Amino acid sequence: GIFVKPHTELAPGVDVYARVGYTNMSWSTKASAGGAATEKTGNSPSYGVGLSYTVTDKMTVGADYMSYYNKDGVKGTGFTIGLGLRF
Repeated sequence: GIFVKPHTELAPGVDVYARVGYTNMSWSTKASAGGAATEKTGNSPSYGVGLSYTVTDKMTVGADYMSYYNKDGVKGTGFTIGLGLRF
């Protein structure tokens, strides 16, 4: 995927951000009884929101929720907790 991430500082060291973009996904399914498999690909707009906190000048922690894919009955969403290190 490709995303833009506008953000704003809520308080010193606390940023809230949005992530908006487009995702290209591929996935496969396999039926256990017959062994038939299908492979598909698709593109979908993606979006989400998050919050990050600067712990030190070299470390941040954050969390976000994203909708990566939502099309044709297939939905891919996720919650992430992350650690960022600057060097």
